[in-house]
Amino acid sequence: MRERYEKAQAFLENLAEKSPDLPFEPSLLPDLFASTAEDSIKSMEHIGKLVEQSQGLASRILRLANSAYYGMQTKVSSLGHAVRILGLREVRNIILQLGMSSAVARMPLPKGFPFEKLWEHQLFTASIARGAGKAMPLNTKEISPDDLYAAGLLHDMGKTMLAAYCPGDWIAINDLATCEGIPFHQAEENYWGLDHAVVGARLLTFWGIPVKLTELVSWHHLPHHAKPEYQAPARVLAAANLLAHNVDHMPSLDDFDLPESVTSTLLMGADPEKLQESIAANCNVDRVRSMAKTVMEQ
Repeated sequence: MRERYEKAQAFLENLAEKSPDLPFEPSLLPDLFASTAEDSIKSMEHIGKLVEQSQGLASRILRLANSAYYGMQTKVSSLGHAVRILGLREVRNIILQLGMSSAVARMPLPKGFPFEKLWEHQLFTASIARGAGKAMPLNTKEISPDDLYAAGLLHDMGKTMLAAYCPGDWIAINDLATCEGIPFHQAEENYWGLDHAVVGARLLTFWGIPVKLTELVSWHHLPHHAKPEYQAPARVLAAANLLAHNVDHMPSLDDFDLPESVTSTLLMGADPEKLQESIAANCNVDRVRSMAKTVMEQ
């Protein structure tokens, strides 16, 4: 166990050397989050120039904006048009999706790694988190439902890093989780004292993702360990992650019964009926799957 613990710590310390490059200017993500903050004074023109510097990014944004996921009645013809219709935060989330999928495509993932399934799970988590965030108090003005969506998109990036750069350990942890019937993150802790949430948060820090999101990602399995000001949104992300694991076989969330164990512990303070309605309205199963497929094809 000690040898595995030391290997985990070395992996974490050397993560910056393994961090895959994003397919756009390094300053784009920090500027995007700065521009979508409540007190932002940056203009869309500033972001537009950054997007234009990243070859092919604008056209990929437009392809996603015109996909079945958004169901536009008219064709979105320019980046400015996309922002006017979807909002800058939604365009930011589109860029996040493109960035994450491209980064993972460059990772040396082992044969059999279920990236398509993982990506779909991240999209379901993001959609459920946004829906839940609209229906309950987050106890902070710093994080919006759209920020919860972004955190959902990012929350399992640590799994891909683990599989890509420690494939033998990834297989061993998977086997441990299966044999003992325990969650993957618990198997990670038992195996080498490090879970993918911490790995993912560290990776996102290298990419310039703000603390308000890395904190949620870091504690999406243990939200009570998050900083006090982030515990409410961290609970929402934790709940969304749990619920997203249950939608694989479901055609719709309209009749989905929220488990009492989730509403009473992670989603405290929300009206269960309004919560369920908001989640169903923000997480159309077919549209989420369509978006996952579209992003993977970019």
